[in-house]
Amino acid sequence: MRFVTTQLKWQECPLDVKEAISTICFAAPRCSNLPDLQQVQMSFAAKYGKEFIAVATELMPDCGVNRQVKGLSIIQLLMLLHDMT
Repeated sequence: MRFVTTQLKWQECPLDVKEAISTICFAAPRCSNLPDLQQVQMSFAAKYGKEFIAVATELMPDCGVNRQVKGLSIIQLLMLLHDMT
């Protein structure tokens, strides 16, 4: 039943913003010097569920994270996030 609940929460995330939201959630713990990014991630966790955040953070299949961010420096990551908005 928990899996079904998680899937329903994931479905609440609009597809047109899933990549951006997932990528922000992936970047937040890697950019610990940006507390505002952590706050945004917590807001998304409240709205879409902690499981949604965990899937993005751990780069699980179909997580929606833009794969260009893997291995980027913090500056490169911030530039990519800026371009996505």
